[in-house]
Amino acid sequence: MTNYTLDWDEWGTPSIEAADWPKAMHGFGYAQAYAHPNLLMVAMLRGQGIAAEVLGQHSGLPEQGLTKQPNGVDYIASDRLVWQLDVAQLGRDYWQQQDPDMGSQVQSFCDGINACRVEHKHRFDERFHHLDDVTPNMVMAHVAHILVGFQVMIRQPTIVQWMQGAQPVLPSWSDFAGAGSNACVIGPSKSTHGHPMLACNPHTQWDVDLNTFTEAHISLAGRGYVGATMVGWPGLLMACNAQQGFAGTVNTQSSLSFYQLAVTDGQFALDGVNHALSRKPHTIKCLEADGSHSLHPQEQCWSQQHQAFAMAQRPTTAQPPAREQQDMLLMAYAARPHGQVLRQLFDMTCATSLAQFQTAQRQHQLPMFNILYAGRDDADDQGHIQYSFHSMPPARERGTWADWWQVLDGEDSANICSGLTPYEALFQHQDADSGWYQNCNDSPYSCTLPTPFNAADYPAWLAPVYTNFRAQNYSRSLANHGTFDFDEFVAAKFSTRVELADRLLPQLLAAIAAITEHAEHEQTSLLQQCAQVLTQWDRQTQPNSRGSYLFLQWVLHQPIEDAVASPLFADQWDYELAANAQHCLESLNTPNQLADINAAVEALVAAAQGIQAQGLALDVAWQQAVDLQHGKYQVPAVGGPGDPLGIISAIPVNPSLRPQIKGGTLVANRIENDGGETFVMMVEFTPQGARGGTFLSYGSSSVYADQHNGDQLELLAKRQLRAFSINKISENKR
Repeated sequence: MTNYTLDWDEWGTPSIEAADWPKAMHGFGYAQAYAHPNLLMVAMLRGQGIAAEVLGQHSGLPEQGLTKQPNGVDYIASDRLVWQLDVAQLGRDYWQQQDPDMGSQVQSFCDGINACRVEHKHRFDERFHHLDDVTPNMVMAHVAHILVGFQVMIRQPTIVQWMQGAQPVLPSWSDFAGAGSNACVIGPSKSTHGHPMLACNPHTQWDVDLNTFTEAHISLAGRGYVGATMVGWPGLLMACNAQQGFAGTVNTQSSLSFYQLAVTDGQFALDGVNHALSRKPHTIKCLEADGSHSLHPQEQCWSQQHQAFAMAQRPTTAQPPAREQQDMLLMAYAARPHGQVLRQLFDMTCATSLAQFQTAQRQHQLPMFNILYAGRDDADDQGHIQYSFHSMPPARERGTWADWWQVLDGEDSANICSGLTPYEALFQHQDADSGWYQNCNDSPYSCTLPTPFNAADYPAWLAPVYTNFRAQNYSRSLANHGTFDFDEFVAAKFSTRVELADRLLPQLLAAIAAITEHAEHEQTSLLQQCAQVLTQWDRQTQPNSRGSYLFLQWVLHQPIEDAVASPLFADQWDYELAANAQHCLESLNTPNQLADINAAVEALVAAAQGIQAQGLALDVAWQQAVDLQHGKYQVPAVGGPGDPLGIISAIPVNPSLRPQIKGGTLVANRIENDGGETFVMMVEFTPQGARGGTFLSYGSSSVYADQHNGDQLELLAKRQLRAFSINKISENKR
């Protein structure tokens, strides 16, 4: 089946032209396998829980070709978790749910992968040469693996706390721990020319295997599509066509429920009545150096009463401990039976009006993500924007967000919820009076100003009342700017302004002035030098910005616990102000009170001394202290850690420069200190169609020595988009 055309641009981005979607998906599968041969095949094996059987226990290092992760991946640990949660069976179940049209697309995607494996065998690790074909069951298991993993990711603080200091074994999903995203849409009233616009910018980590993005441009039957998805997915996860486009961000949702059970001899109590866990033994095989396989016993534990699998265990806290007793952590996934997410995303991708897009959303198969939409209806050319919140939690009847965020007492049936919260009960809003929506992993309550949602109208457990500094920075730029042309809209997305500095520097500088005026500190001279550098700093993280590195080091010397810099502030975000139509912009200045000025000054002294110990000047230029690297490419850093600095243009800096956010006081712990600019798509929807640009920061290939593994860092450093256009009446133009 080769009834399509597959071309590659100078950056290695595939363009596929076909007569229908199955043929296009054959080309997409082929293109993904060519650009990401080993990464894709490993993902298929991991979703089946057989990676160790084929590859051995450890992936090796990136230069050995199987992984991007600096320390590699333990495939035995990965396979254990996949078997514990029955991910492979989930893939089989999801494949059975596909309608004929989607089934044809998924099968064609597999056929494309397998065709590439035959025609370009040399690009694949020899351990994959003898394997059977990639199948739809494998693809659907991989999709499930990613979706569950992202949801576990935002619950890691819960799991770590339950483990009481022991590190949870989450080899597949701890990979996602620093993932975040930015997205923004503006409507006709906010656009200089009346054109809706979309900014799509996921912030996944660059050196993680399972959440690697791949871009594609697809043209069929006179219609064009541009977007990106995860390697191994048959379809676009974020996309645009000539009429509309959408972006997704990781949201503050709680589709998962965690339970603790005290299990003795395989029995647990529920409301005082004993029940037995269903236990299924399994043996994980691991390829050894001599070609033999070592055997590793594994057990899958399922509670019918909780509809939950055991995912971790720890020694019992009971005193004295009973024989064969252990505490188990169970995870219930309310969205587990619902496996038609690809159908929903496909219908969202193909919609040509907001009404069609909303019909697709009501399928309610997407278990997570904020979705931001912008476009023009095909029928009447009217422009619209929309914010929507996707989550598939059980039908809970009581409690707060914090209550359900904790590990629940599994021996009390009042904590067990069934059913599914309907889509109509979630957050949805269109065509805000402000003319804009944004989301930077903050809650729905700060998606625009004034907030369109009254917290009293929604269950307290559905989402926290919460924002972060990235979101406030983006909101400020949108609210304070009259209207945007496309270039101004792009510039706002690439802002490197440090929101945290705007909040705290005036107070810090005033304190230094008061101290040094009376020579009240033994480091008076050093503090005066710091004050001079920070006063002259432009509060940006541009390559030539001087003072940004000193400020970052000051932040690193603070005991920061979460994305909103707790406990650095004495106050907190004022939701009531955000809801007040007359004073909502004032909420962007909260929090703003430094909690401990003396500690802040001492942290600055320590930061300055640390910089001097590195042999650097206090006013060292940002590009001399921070750079960006991927593959064989290296460029000066533009941007910085998204949280808690509040930089819209977030980048994945060296681990030693990342604020180590621990979870702390914020139950909705959303962190953005590991990822950064990944896939960027900026789109303007004109009466003639869509025009815009994209780049994929780490490049279109994950093959270690490939020229396209990191070459688009050049575009990131220059803030240069690769232009595209999609006409309403002709094919995709490049």
